[in-house]
Amino acid sequence: MLAKFKKSIWSTIAVAALFSGVAAQSFAGGPLYQLNSGGAFNPSTDKVVTIRNGGGVNNPDVQTTLGSAATQPSSAFLNTANNLSDLASASTARTNLGLGSAATQQIAAFLQPSSNLSDVGNVATARTNLGLGTAATQSAGLFAQSITLNTPSLLYSSPINFTNTSGAFSGTLSLLTQSANTVLAGPTSGSAAAPTMRSLVAADIPDLSGTYLKKTSNLSDVSNSTTALNNLLPSQVGNSGKVLGTDGTNASWVTAGAGGGISSVVSGSSDIAVDTVGGTATVRSTQLINAQGTAASYTVVASDMGKIVTHNRSSSVAQALPQAGTTGFETGKAYSVVNLGSGTVTITPTVSTINGNSSLTLAQGQSAYITSDGTNYVAFLGASSGGTGSGTVNSGLTNQLAYYAANGTAVSGQSLSAFMDAVLGSTQGSILYRNGSSWVPLTPGTSGQFLMTGGAGANPSWSTPAGGGNVSTTGTPSSGQLAKFSGSSSITNADLTGAVTTSGGLATTLSNSVVGVANLSATGTPSSSTFLRGDNTWATPAGGGGGTGGPVIQPASYYTTDTAGNLYPGVYTGSGGNASAHEAGWTIPASLAANATLELRFQMPSTIPGGTFKLVSYCLANASTGTAKYTVSDANVAAGASPSAASLTAETQTSITWAAADQYVVTKTALTSTPTADGVSVVAVTFNTTGWTLAQPVTCRWVELWE
Repeated sequence: MLAKFKKSIWSTIAVAALFSGVAAQSFAGGPLYQLNSGGAFNPSTDKVVTIRNGGGVNNPDVQTTLGSAATQPSSAFLNTANNLSDLASASTARTNLGLGSAATQQIAAFLQPSSNLSDVGNVATARTNLGLGTAATQSAGLFAQSITLNTPSLLYSSPINFTNTSGAFSGTLSLLTQSANTVLAGPTSGSAAAPTMRSLVAADIPDLSGTYLKKTSNLSDVSNSTTALNNLLPSQVGNSGKVLGTDGTNASWVTAGAGGGISSVVSGSSDIAVDTVGGTATVRSTQLINAQGTAASYTVVASDMGKIVTHNRSSSVAQALPQAGTTGFETGKAYSVVNLGSGTVTITPTVSTINGNSSLTLAQGQSAYITSDGTNYVAFLGASSGGTGSGTVNSGLTNQLAYYAANGTAVSGQSLSAFMDAVLGSTQGSILYRNGSSWVPLTPGTSGQFLMTGGAGANPSWSTPAGGGNVSTTGTPSSGQLAKFSGSSSITNADLTGAVTTSGGLATTLSNSVVGVANLSATGTPSSSTFLRGDNTWATPAGGGGGTGGPVIQPASYYTTDTAGNLYPGVYTGSGGNASAHEAGWTIPASLAANATLELRFQMPSTIPGGTFKLVSYCLANASTGTAKYTVSDANVAAGASPSAASLTAETQTSITWAAADQYVVTKTALTSTPTADGVSVVAVTFNTTGWTLAQPVTCRWVELWE
């Protein structure tokens, strides 16, 4: 496109707008006037100017665009040669540049760095303005060159010198060495005095009981036990309904029933379902009683598990038991049966066996704890409570024995002679001796015979003396005296006056108390509650009345706080292989890892028997060596009292030692607590790791009894 210019303005626009600073005559394409032109240049429409430079690669055309400044006069711009003197307003220009009033000052109005403040107008005034005092103009010789510091000789080496070096003082404070475990403190008591290095005393320690917990208080001094417990537990947010579990390292909230712990609580009862290794077992905090009274028959139902079913009928009772392993009668489910009536109670399972038999019969006073192993039933039998006497002991006389004259009668006092007549016979001339199994009477021999021993292991007998001869006497015998040999051929007289009643010169009756209890060679301990048996043993009458002995009490409740698998309900399987090879109980794993406690409660009868109150354990293990240890703690809780608040008394630690595998090891522990009628015996059995050498699992069960 050809540019359109007027010749009259060509040089002005070309120089001012297009080629500022370049002479118009110096263009490579030739003089400016030789540019092609035509017509008049219109600033509004003609914006692009093309300068022909001859074309070609080496001389390309130049094309540019003109702005509005191209039409302005030169007076509209600052001239370089004027050095800004052509500014319309110098002060406005300074303001626009952000210059202050200093921009118009002479250089002499300012301090010069090279002058080092020698160009200050008034030195004194400058020092005042800097806040300097008169010391600023003094020479260094007027000031101290060293300082001696007298320090406490208790702590530092004294004195200590500080030296002025180039206007700065320097020195070293060195602490003296002190004895170990000493502090700088005032006197231990009395008035104030200078401190010394000494050991701490109790009075130096402030009472921090309001701030810190005492070790001896065992956390009883926390201000809020609930808050403290929540702080110790994992966060409970979002864990409603879960129980505390452990993976062996850390504790956390886990879903109930997932491998252990409480899985459900049966509404309206005291049942708690607990997940175990072999399934789910039911634990009762209070054992319920299902009293069937005089009913002639009864079928056990699932809700009876954990209960005591009682029968009290004068004629026979048939109790039906559903097949083991069916719903409600799975492995570990158990209940108790007690026969209170004079009629027998026969328990017959469907299909399953009970103790290897098709049925089990209980006499009056007998009880059974029946457990399912998933296929058959195992019954733990309690001993009969004995006869049906009146339950009283009649009064007797000194040195008499408590004696049952007949079955079903009350205990009465009898003399030793009457007791021996009843037990051994009343034939005159009989002699009591011990044969190979019991005490028996030797009936009288014939006149003239003598009693001859057969030696050890043989019975005595009457024998006729061989040969003849006389025996001489010494002294004159009196009536009622006995003859005794004082030598091989001499007899003296023994005076038993008042002790023997004679008839016809013969002793017929021993007076009362002639043979005292101390003169009897029987074993055992004689007391008001024991009698002399035919085997020459002092023993406790079995069952009935107010004597000693009594029923075997099964646990009414089991519970353990162990969650680490050290104690759990289990079934022991014997190696004999008969139809009753299983026994349910509580199992402790091989090589006990930590102490574990089993809590048991026993319901006491309405009448407390005599004898020693004991806890008996029956334990089975497939081991021929090893020792298990547990400690029993017990208390009696009367009706209406709190069992969990009772103070338990620890008994001597019990040791159970195995010598043969797959055999009962029975252990009896005498209990300190005295049971009361209708009360509860609360027992805690703690298995102890210390001294435990048994390397096989052991399964145990417990009962209480009197002996």
